[in-house]
Amino acid sequence: MLDCAEARRRRSTDNGPWRNVRNNGLVEQERVHLSWALDLSPENPAILRRLGFRRLNGDWVTQAEWDAAARRAQTVRADLATWAPRMTEIRKGLESRSSRKRKASESKLEVIRDASAIPALERLAHQSENADELALKALAEISDHRAVLALARLAVTSESFTTQRVAAERLQDRNRDHFVPVMLASMHSPSNTRTLS
Repeated sequence: MLDCAEARRRRSTDNGPWRNVRNNGLVEQERVHLSWALDLSPENPAILRRLGFRRLNGDWVTQAEWDAAARRAQTVRADLATWAPRMTEIRKGLESRSSRKRKASESKLEVIRDASAIPALERLAHQSENADELALKALAEISDHRAVLALARLAVTSESFTTQRVAAERLQDRNRDHFVPVMLASMHSPSNTRTLS
């Protein structure tokens, strides 16, 4: 019985007689066959690719999801190009020995409410212990869901336990359904190798 099932699985995962079905104009039949084969072999890369899925950060995604991720990445790059130089200037001011420069930089950071600053603020919170609490405060003041997601990532992935704690505190009054999945994904990420407590 098992040999028969194994033989069926092997035939289904190498696309058997359906290998050239798309060329014969039987696109829907191919899709049905491949979906059935995917039930037998859910992580089969050949089948997933043939169904139009692509790998993105270790997950199989549709072309629409791939395109949306590419648009988000392009937006983040553009936002960083705009805001990174400003954040570098603010960070330098916060690290200055001059109290006047520190105060001026704090004032600049406190008034940022533009959602396009979120990637640069998140990066600033990761890079500078002098700026992390101010960057977290600025993120908490931005009324955009991406700011909540940035706080969630910082609460999990920051190397500074103070930053983790403050970011988690800033999330207390937020709807958990909006950020807990991001926190869990950050904890499970292969790039996050240190012990989380």
